[in-house]
Amino acid sequence: MNYNDYESELPYKERDYKPFKARKNHFCEDCILYYKNLHDRGITKREFPFRYEKEENGTTRKILSCTYDLRLRTQGIKRDDFDTDEDYEEAIRCADPITWAYTELGWEPRWYQEEILSCSSKYKAVRAGRRCGKSTALGVMALWYAITNKNFEVLIICPYVAQVAKIMDSIRELMSHSPGVSNSISRDVRSSPQVIEFNNGSKIRGFAAGGSSSGRSDQIRGQDADLIIMDEVDYIADADIEVIMAILSSNKNTRIMVSSTPTGLRSRLFNWTRNKDEPWKEFWYISAESPGWEPEIEEMYRNMYSPGGFAREFSAEFGEEASGVFRGPDLQ
Repeated sequence: MNYNDYESELPYKERDYKPFKARKNHFCEDCILYYKNLHDRGITKREFPFRYEKEENGTTRKILSCTYDLRLRTQGIKRDDFDTDEDYEEAIRCADPITWAYTELGWEPRWYQEEILSCSSKYKAVRAGRRCGKSTALGVMALWYAITNKNFEVLIICPYVAQVAKIMDSIRELMSHSPGVSNSISRDVRSSPQVIEFNNGSKIRGFAAGGSSSGRSDQIRGQDADLIIMDEVDYIADADIEVIMAILSSNKNTRIMVSSTPTGLRSRLFNWTRNKDEPWKEFWYISAESPGWEPEIEEMYRNMYSPGGFAREFSAEFGEEASGVFRGPDLQ
């Protein structure tokens, strides 16, 4: 796919970056129509890159990296499959992250957080403006997978220690709203690398990979994971990302979610969100989607930032190609 053919699913640019505040259609419906339109216009090779058939050595293999909205899983849960009503109700509560987070933690998502969490795509790439609440969404996803699965390994990777601490503290804050979840913790290590272990054998581990240059991923090398979360991935060096992605070679079922506010560099996040032939589901949301975004706040930030800086930080645009790297302290 030619990057010049790129079109976003939510056309913020065409709307002069006015927020949607909600979708008119179900997000899965919009996603399917979006990819079909790209394919019909000859921009992509496949009509839907998340579900298709592939010929290998004379046999047909189905590629299913998406099963649509995770909340559809409740349709396959039948009362007759359980011994008690309590077991059946628990299965319904745990089937998807939105229902689980609401019933267990009392947490209600914003509409775009709901989309990110409910999407079943195996590979997710989120570019979002500041103040969107993506760190909380990442924490909910990590916690849901760890609590509802035995011996589940979650790996959270950020460029800097302070960012790891922010997400891990967000997870601890969420857990504090549920006595049941809080009592399921078997070990909580707050030094680097941070680790939260649960009675069911699951673990959430947080590592700092380093920012502008590679070489701090040695402690990540050789780790295993069922879910990898990389926050501010645009600030993680390509060499470190390669070490992290090598985890896929030992676990083909590993899920990956990356997120970042764009730096302007044409690196991994740019490629993952631009190439629509690849099975990366892009989520793009601007800061104005946040319920706390007000006109006076926008005016203040526009006065503080250059037009390019505002576009990157709050509209989550890549903008003109940047050279070099941003200073690490800007992120801490």
